[in-house]
Parts: sequence; C-alpha cells; structure tokens
Amino acid sequence: MGPCDAVPGEHRALVEAYARTRLEFLDPATGRERVLHPAPPGVAGPWPFRDASAAAVVTAWHPRSDPGRDPSRNRADLDDLRRTVLSAGHRAIDCIGVGPATDVAPDAFEGVASGASAGSWSEPSLLVPGVDRETACAWAASFEQNAIFWWTPSDWRVVGVLLATPDVVLGWRLSPAD
Repeated sequence: MGPCDAVPGEHRALVEAYARTRLEFLDPATGRERVLHPAPPGVAGPWPFRDASAAAVVTAWHPRSDPGRDPSRNRADLDDLRRTVLSAGHRAIDCIGVGPATDVAPDAFEGVASGASAGSWSEPSLLVPGVDRETACAWAASFEQNAIFWWTPSDWRVVGVLLATPDVVLGWRLSPAD
C-alpha cells in the first residue's frame, strides 16, 4: 500500500504530484543551497532548524492548482503572504517547490527552478520554521491553496487544506543543490 492510497480518487493524481515535489531552499544553518527530496516513510535527514520542531511550506501561487493565473497576481499574493508571515513574528525563507511532469502544460507555470527537468513545474513558496500547523493551514486557505507541506525531524507530509484528504506521510532527505 502506497502513501497516497487513502486519498480519494478525484484528488489522487494531484496529491501524488504534490508527494513527489522537492523543495529547493537556502539552509539557514549552513548558508548553502539545499534540496529536500521526498523519501520513503521512516527516512529522515539532519534537521536544519535548531530553534523549531516543525516547519511549514506555504504558497500563494496558482490557487486551487489552477496554472492559468496571471504571474503578476501570483507574485503579489506571495508578497501578501510574506507580509502576513512576518507580521505574525515568523521567518519566511524563500524556497521553490519543483514538481514532476503532470498533465498540465509546463509552460503554463511561471519559470522552472534551477535543476528542474523538462516537463516539471515550479512554484515559489515560503518555508516557515516554528509556525504551528493550524496557522499554516489558515494562511493557505486564505490564499485558496489545496495543501501545504508539513516538515518535522521525522517526516515530510502533504496536508490537505482545501482538499479533504488524509495526510500523506513521507520521509525526507537533504542534498546539496546541483
């Protein structure tokens, strides 16, 4: 049984794509670019946040995973999300989620992150260490996001926000950026 098997059929393909998304970010502990890769449950790497027991990845891009949105609105909404995160007293670490090829035309998404393969898509996001899960989900809901990523020292989760799905629990590993 795979990690997405409990996801309802109408959302399964989308959640499976989320579950294969990697995260590119600047590691605050080392100052180096890192890539978080989803891994099988039970696999975990060295935790990069000494002052936080969990972190959320939230975006404001492509509400409801609709890639046809004007990129300038996406950027403006991400700026609004950043202001919300910072005004709540949290750090907002710029990151980018890079997902696998989907049935959505890749050129519908603005840009492809460094190292992304042809046919993949990318979305600028914010990595927020120390936020609680309820707050992160509320932020995502206010920007009409289907899901967030929830990262702890032991797992990497896809957490449904607008999608009524059970958490998809995965492991994770870090590597240097290419």
